[in-house]
Amino acid sequence: MFTLANINVKNKVLTSKYDGGEMPKTLSHIIKERQIDIICAEEVTPNYVEKLMSYLPNYQLTGKYRLTKKEIFENHSNESNPIITNQKVIETNTYSLSKNIWMLGKRSFLSLLPRIATVTTIEINNSIINIINTRLDHLTNIAKKLEYLKQIIEKYRENQIILTSDFNLNEDDPLFIKFAKEREKQNLKLIKTNTSTFNNPFASLQKGPLKNFIITSPDHIFASRSLKIIETKVLEDQISDHKMILTKIK
Repeated sequence: MFTLANINVKNKVLTSKYDGGEMPKTLSHIIKERQIDIICAEEVTPNYVEKLMSYLPNYQLTGKYRLTKKEIFENHSNESNPIITNQKVIETNTYSLSKNIWMLGKRSFLSLLPRIATVTTIEINNSIINIINTRLDHLTNIAKKLEYLKQIIEKYRENQIILTSDFNLNEDDPLFIKFAKEREKQNLKLIKTNTSTFNNPFASLQKGPLKNFIITSPDHIFASRSLKIIETKVLEDQISDHKMILTKIK
């Protein structure tokens, strides 16, 4: 059995060289106390991850950043979707969610910033598992980015898969429902959380006419049907505006 977590750590994009303050240290304590084997994180800046990894000497960091050249707002917006683990890493790749998935730094149509997916192949409990971690933006053309993500998933279907992401889509969003049904055909099941994973200050409006625009549960995990989900919970620890999804898998 192993424990996997997904957490969007929140990039305060208005703060140059954001390092998370005390949050990386708090997150490291949670990782150690709960004996988390695999951490999939989103909105992680270079300064944040440097501080976090200083507290996790027995863990390995995988995943590249989305910007491949100097840009005006690099210190504010250069993020990665790292996969951090204390297990054996066999290989890792970072892909672009664009027409050319191999070209890091490339923006898909209408995207303000590049979007990426980190894929890390891990050996754990004598099994080979492909961990895919990404983050979709809520502003432009999510449907197209989902199509690019499907291409990446297809590349790794030979082994078991766990897909984690801040999809920026609620579970009942028609686009997400369609994506989840298509993953079922690939024997990937959605791990239900049955609660909010994002502290949206406008959550009270979700039952009104703005329902489809108020995101309260953007974070989701899919896993191959051959993997047995023992337990899943959403933690209330205040380490981000998102909540950590924690799942034990066998």
